Amino acid sequence: MLRLTNRSLRLVLFGAGMAVLTWLGLKVADRVLPYSDSKNFIMDAAFLPGAWFATIFFREGIHTGTGTVMWWYLAAGTNCILYFLFWYMLGLVCRNILSRTRFPHRNKMIR
Repeated sequence: MLRLTNRSLRLVLFGAGMAVLTWLGLKVADRVLPYSDSKNFIMDAAFLPGAWFATIFFREGIHTGTGTVMWWYLAAGTNCILYFLFWYMLGLVCRNILSRTRFPHRNKMIR
């Protein structure tokens, strides 16, 4: 059975919070920043994984009539989940690196 410890809960909350902030930051940057090719390239790359996943269910993308709203929700939700996984994994890596430097005695093999 999966046991959620305090450290794990903090890591999950960190990943979820950063995923929401990343998604909101991208949306605000898309609306506020002036037009440029580099901005469009970065925004397209950031939103592309969700668009690919949503295309599995709505083959024509947002041009499916009633699927327009659902396509957008599916793409945005997928991007939030992928951003969560990215931040969660980054938090795991950082936690492991910091625990090795703080507690070096835990890294020694017991013979």
